[in-house]
Amino acid sequence: MTNDLEIPAYGVGTQSPRQVYNRGQWIETPINMGYGQLTNSSAILYTAPSGTIAGAASQKALLLEIWLCNTDTTARTVTVYVVENGGSVADNRAILKDVTIAAKTTYRQECWCVLESNETVRGLADTTLKVTYRLSGKTLT
Repeated sequence: MTNDLEIPAYGVGTQSPRQVYNRGQWIETPINMGYGQLTNSSAILYTAPSGTIAGAASQKALLLEIWLCNTDTTARTVTVYVVENGGSVADNRAILKDVTIAAKTTYRQECWCVLESNETVRGLADTTLKVTYRLSGKTLT
């Protein structure tokens, strides 16, 4: 058995060349990516690690879950973005857009979103300090 994993570069079942990744290339470390309360203006919730690893590959992170808990007595609306290094918040970067969370409930979203070096997860709610967030994931180094 080999440690290499072949992944089609142009889709499954094509005759094009394949890109080979060594299964041991990445060290996956589970992490709490961040927690706190959202405000009514976009704030950075997590920043992916920067730098390179052996073989000059950039470090990455994997966002696995987003937990949002509305602690208020009325429904609240939340938006979460993934923004590239040097980018800004915009609709084309939203991964959760205007999600309504009922009063006194928790919303959980699985993501499996790869974050490149220095990409950020940003979020906001329609009211300050009423929605608690927690991000879970892995660093890939």
